[in-house]
Parts: sequence; C-alpha cells; structure tokens
Amino acid sequence: MQLLYYRHNKNNPCQIIDRRRISFNELTFMLEGSMDYYVDGNKYTLSSGDAIFIKSGSLRHRPISTAVCDYVSFNFTDEQNSGTDFPILINNIVNGEIRHLIFCADGFKEKQYENGNALTTQILLCIIDIMKVLRRRDEESRLVTKIKKYISEHLDRKITLKDIGNATFFSPVYCETVFKKETGIPIISYVTDTKIEEAKLMLLEYPMSINKISEALGFEDLNYFIRVFKKKTGLTPLRYRKQFCK
Repeated sequence: MQLLYYRHNKNNPCQIIDRRRISFNELTFMLEGSMDYYVDGNKYTLSSGDAIFIKSGSLRHRPISTAVCDYVSFNFTDEQNSGTDFPILINNIVNGEIRHLIFCADGFKEKQYENGNALTTQILLCIIDIMKVLRRRDEESRLVTKIKKYISEHLDRKITLKDIGNATFFSPVYCETVFKKETGIPIISYVTDTKIEEAKLMLLEYPMSINKISEALGFEDLNYFIRVFKKKTGLTPLRYRKQFCK
C-alpha cells in the first residue's frame, strides 16, 4: 500500500472536487457535519460517523458546499488489495479507536516527521483493519437476526442446522459458531427453548390437545415433547395448563 495524500479538513467548508476518473483509492471519514459525493453518477451523503470508500477507476465528483464540516481523507494505491473490499458508503463506522488514530496521523503531519508518510500509512492500515472487524461484527449480528427470524417462521417443523445453512447461505458450522458466540447457546437449544415458550402460550390460550400442540410445533413424538417440556418447566404440559390456566 502506498499513501499518496492525507488531509484533515477541520471546521471549514468542504472543497470542491472536479468530476474525473481517479487512479487511486479514496477513503474519507466524516467526523462532524455532512457532505455529498457523486460516484459513477450516484449520489452519496455522508453524515457524522460515516465513511466513503471510492475505488480506483471510479468517476468521482464532490460539489461545493458552504456548510462547515470536519472530515479526513486518505488517497492511496493498493496493488496488494489489502482487504479493502468495502461498500461505497459505510454508515456509523467511526468509533473512538479510529478517531484516536486520526489524531495520531494529524500529529505526524503537524510535526513533519521524516518518516511521517510511512507512519501514516501504518495508521491507515490499522484503521482498515478496525473497519473490517467492525463490519464483520455487524455482518455476524445480521446473521444471528436472520437465523432467529427463520426459526420463528418455521416453528411448525423440525429445524436442523442444515436447514439454517440453506436459509442463510452460510455453512451450518459457521452459523453455529457465530450464533453461539453472540447468544451463548447452540442453535438447536435456542430452537427448543423457543418452541417450549410457544407451547406455554398455546397451552394457556388455545383449547388444543397436548398432541395437537406437539404436532403444531414440529415435534415428531408426543412423549419426547412431554419430556422436553417437563425438563424446561418442571411440569408436564397437562399439569402446566391446569396450574396456570384459570
């Protein structure tokens, strides 16, 4: 990676950028304020905390604005493609670590260190690594949400890890790893807990037989349903209904 340009625009109107195709990558962070970019004919608006990543070869334009804003821009080439496969607009990516690294980059530029460009390049690499971690966490959270949604919509059937993998387009092993890391329990345990919670509601709200409730929740064996229910609640389904249904 080679850093070509670093600029921190502090509390001034954003500078205009003429419409042209760039031969480098641009990574700009909006710290305070907002401004517009046009990339390949599409408009993107950066607000506080957002970033924009414009790949080499893109047609870029930034109109003039009188609004005061605080933003930081890195222009760089990356022949090794150091994992900079980001979307153009990245919302809410600027955290405390990134702000601290920008502060360090400002210090290198202000003091005009002999190796300041090399140090700033290392800072940029650190920032990119942080962004990858933050986006991976966000992606994982979306995966867990998707898994939970699939489970809630398919309580009437037996759910396997293979089903989860097919629904999310991730491997069952990856789904299990991410889900357990975020929730603290395996997917199948969550499936069982969710079904038992639904069974408790059905026992109290619907005049259905225990067998019908078991079938409605995808349990293939009534006795297994009764055993699981008792293990989770301390009561059989029938006893639960008699005790709590007034």
